[in-house]
Amino acid sequence: MIIWIFVVPPNFGQKLNKLYVDNWIEEVFPNTKLDSEVIYIINGLWYGHKEVEKALLNFKRQELVVIDFLEQELIASSLYVNKKLSGIILLITEGNQPKKSIRQIFKESKHIYSTKNLRTTADINQRQGEPVLVINGKQIFHKDCHGTLNRLKISDIKGIHFIDKPVSKEIYGSNGENGLIMITTVR
Repeated sequence: MIIWIFVVPPNFGQKLNKLYVDNWIEEVFPNTKLDSEVIYIINGLWYGHKEVEKALLNFKRQELVVIDFLEQELIASSLYVNKKLSGIILLITEGNQPKKSIRQIFKESKHIYSTKNLRTTADINQRQGEPVLVINGKQIFHKDCHGTLNRLKISDIKGIHFIDKPVSKEIYGSNGENGLIMITTVR
């Protein structure tokens, strides 16, 4: 008798849902309070607090390549919206980020880490303004960022996003002060 045992990674195939998205936003942006006046934009389509759950169930967690939060102050200064919003959660899934956007953000990312780091520690120099680099969910040590980005081919990138505001120091360490670059590649 042959017994087959399959081990499935915990996130493999898990559907994307509102709780997962909200928890990620609250962890990464610790001063954020999500309420019913937050809207969600998924691949360019707007969803309210009540409709978003059904829309998110069309995607798996590993398909999410961009997630960001725009605060009320930023919305008021740059967007005209005819209803009161406390924030916007922006989500992009794989295959939906324009190639031009990927090229532009990748170029900016390489420029940020343009000099080879000769330091021997994994610590980052905050004064240089270098953000955290996360590729496929794994944080890259600062000393490896330059080389890792230079070895990466743009054709291998499914999604890339640069959060240029402080993110959670509890999750990303002191360099979270300088923001976060998230890259998802073809595995």
